[in-house]
Amino acid sequence: MNADINERAQRLLSAEEQTLEMIAQGAALNDVLNNLCDMIDAQAPETISTVLLMDPDGKRLRPAAGHRVPVGWAHAITPLEIGPCMGSCGTAAYASGDFKWATHINSFKLGTCQ
Repeated sequence: MNADINERAQRLLSAEEQTLEMIAQGAALNDVLNNLCDMIDAQAPETISTVLLMDPDGKRLRPAAGHRVPVGWAHAITPLEIGPCMGSCGTAAYASGDFKWATHINSFKLGTCQ
């Protein structure tokens, strides 16, 4: 079990170093975000990670990264309004002002976009 934990910790450290190297070399934001999603998905193959970015007006989210996200899902939520009861991600963005999103999962009955 310790070997598994050490191996996973090493993979996470390597992923962090790779991300920081990409940033230091001036990689495009989209490339950095897609790389992060790929690394998360590799650590937890049962997940599909994505990153949504907020429009400049602060009212909508749009998919920005995540190679494994089904294209139909990305099209269906674009643009995603921010507000209460606007799905997991729209609600998370709405409630993110207190930076304690995890405390709201049960109150909003949502389990993603943590």
